[in-house]
This record gives sequence, structure tokens and C-alpha cells, in this order.
Amino acid sequence: MSVVVLMYHGIHSSEAELEEMDVEDRPYAVSLDNFRSQLDLLSQRCPVVPGLTTQGSTDTAVMLTFDDGHASSFRHVYPELRRRGWSGTFFVTSGFIGKRPGFCSWKQLHAMAHDGMVIGGHGRTHRFLDGLSPQALAGEIALSRDEIAAHIGKPVHTMSFPGGRYDASVVEACLAAGYRQLFGSRVGSLDPAAIDPTQPVPRLAIRATTTVDQLAALLEPNSASLQRAARMDRIKQVTRTVLGSRSYHLLYRWLAS
Repeated sequence: MSVVVLMYHGIHSSEAELEEMDVEDRPYAVSLDNFRSQLDLLSQRCPVVPGLTTQGSTDTAVMLTFDDGHASSFRHVYPELRRRGWSGTFFVTSGFIGKRPGFCSWKQLHAMAHDGMVIGGHGRTHRFLDGLSPQALAGEIALSRDEIAAHIGKPVHTMSFPGGRYDASVVEACLAAGYRQLFGSRVGSLDPAAIDPTQPVPRLAIRATTTVDQLAALLEPNSASLQRAARMDRIKQVTRTVLGSRSYHLLYRWLAS
């Protein structure tokens, strides 16, 4: 049994909504029609679980996660999940909520949290956490946790790293702040019986170009497509190490534009 954790970002229903998103976010912006088709596929192929557990008799279960706190999380994702009786985990950048155009309000997140959705941390400013000073790191991790908890009226126990960037000091700081589950963006599936809370959970990023057929192939047990995606991810990690985080991100932004 294994769990594949899918990582989504913004969902758009029109060109106008897509253009409202930051240029660097658009490679991960999935159309609403495609998103619905992907959810329909999941309903036919495998159970969608609210956390890192397996249910049912299939070889693969799926957990749905959504990064950043984009307005489409409430506008599009939340209704689609409610319609299917599913729960999702929404990692939000606390400094964007209620302040930055195109992102959720605290009222919306409060409603989602009290209707079965999980709200987690994603930093305060979306800065990459690796390389920050201890003081800056504490602000991104602990203060954002407290801010989210105060607004949604529930404790915050889970977090994903902005840009998937972390090092040992980031993991240590998150655990010390009380986070119980940490999510990265390395590619892979997970055996829930072998969860190590000190190791960030791998996820599978869904891109604007990910088709239903491609998603179906990735969900196959011991999928060759998943293995290829993991190899490409390792190449990205090596490239990031060689270039450094700043240069790598500048290259990414240039390619996304």
C-alpha cells in the first residue's frame, strides 16, 4: 500500500483568472476543466484520503494538497472537494492572506477549516527557508503558525516548504515549533507504515500541462512514469545545488516568463 501526495497550486476557469496569477506560478496553474477531469479519474481509480493513511483495498491512495492559499482554493477547489465528500490540505502563506489580491481571506479559510479541510503553514512571506538566519526562520515558521491558528480557530500541525527548499536546520526548527508533518516537493510515493516525521513527505507536482492520461500513468503501482519523474527531479536537485538557490530561481522565472 502506498500514498501518492499530489501538489496543486492555482486553479483557473478563464484566461482572465490565469493572467491574474504571478508569471512564475502559471506553469503550475491547472485549468478548472482539467482539474475536474483529474478528480473524476481519482474517484474511479483510487481512494482519496484526508491524510497519510491508506483505506480501501487498492494499491495506491491519494492525498490532495494545495500550496500558497490562492483565491481559487476557496473559489474552485473547495466546492469540488465538498461535492465529492473529500478533504484537502491547504498550505497557506500567512502574510498573503487578506492582504494580497488573488489570495484567500481569513474568513474563507476559517470556513474551510471548520468544514473538514486542513489548513497548514507555508511561511509568512514565501521566502525560501534554507539559508535564513535563526531569527528570520523563526518568523517564517512559528509566527505564521500562530497567525493561522488565531484566524482559523484550530491548531496548525502541518507545513510545506516554499519552493520545496529546506535543510536540516529548517526541519529541526519546524519540529521544535510543533509541526508534526512536513511536506516537500521531492518526487515519490510514501509507505504510511514507514513514515519518519523528521523526513519531509514527497509529493507529485501537478503542472498546467499534466493531462488526465499522464496522471493515470503516475498512479500505477511501481509506475515507470513516476520513476522517470523522480529521475528528472534528481537532476533538478543537482542543478539547484550547482547553481545555488538564487541563480536557480532566477533561471526558473526566466523560463516561466
